[in-house]
Amino acid sequence: MSAELAEMVGIHFGDGNMQKRHHHGCRLLYACNILEKQYVTHIISTFNRLFNVSLKIYERPNKSCFELYIFSKSLCQFFNQKLEVHYSPKKNLKIPKLISNSKDYLISFLVHLFVKRNGTII
Repeated sequence: MSAELAEMVGIHFGDGNMQKRHHHGCRLLYACNILEKQYVTHIISTFNRLFNVSLKIYERPNKSCFELYIFSKSLCQFFNQKLEVHYSPKKNLKIPKLISNSKDYLISFLVHLFVKRNGTII
């Protein structure tokens, strides 16, 4: 665990989802407002540093958003088994123990869960 990984879990709880898909396997997906290009760049670079993989980008102009995604069974299993992140739908979310047991990790998680990308509180 690291503060950056706790941040990624906070981002996931706020803007992400994880699905088991029949034809394509498991998918991690993050939806971001089309105006938040700096936030999109931040998610992509953080994900790349942590997991050494690149997220794909899909622009959905009709919904005014970008979708950042990757199909990876091993990453989904890591998020689920090690980080205690549940598959979608997001119901009854609990802060993972690895995060709640550390003040620094908890702060990093909460900041990225509750702060809008322009720096204002949600």
